Amino acid sequence: MAEPLRADLSGKTCLVTGASAGIGLAAAHGLARLGARVVMAVRNPEKGEKARQLAGGLDLTDVQFERRPWSGRSAYAQSKQADRMLTWALARRLSGTGVTANAMHPGFVATEIFGKGGGLVSLFASVYSKLRGRRPEEGADTVVWLAASPDAEGRSGLFWIDRQERRCRFRDEAGEEALWALCRDMTAG
Repeated sequence: MAEPLRADLSGKTCLVTGASAGIGLAAAHGLARLGARVVMAVRNPEKGEKARQLAGGLDLTDVQFERRPWSGRSAYAQSKQADRMLTWALARRLSGTGVTANAMHPGFVATEIFGKGGGLVSLFASVYSKLRGRRPEEGADTVVWLAASPDAEGRSGLFWIDRQERRCRFRDEAGEEALWALCRDMTAG
């Protein structure tokens, strides 16, 4: 694991998605330890309350798998691709505000997600992740570093792995804006 950060995030607010377990939870704890006000975005409010105490082939014409056969692995990969694309669209909207938005890949991390699929593949993945995966704190390291390190200050709209900026093949401003518009339309009152 990388050298621990000794930054002071007092007065800063950090939004952490998926914060009820795994990497998101570890990131929330790491940021809170550095003094940040942490807003935890979770799908399951009960898990969120308890916590407080792959990408490819995104089809913007069928994001809910209504025409294609459902595949948990494909849906997960597409959700990760969509996360990155929406992050870059958000970064453009935040430009000049002093607020940054970055995407990152935590590496192969041993979290609960591998046991959720059921069946032998899920069982194998769960066991393998426990043997070979990073701890959630290690997966969250780059998130905490992005929020706290002076080296990352002011850098936005980028993709990171292990505290290093990386190129991502899903950079496509037109596709990012199309996904942003689709999400806006799907969530409009």
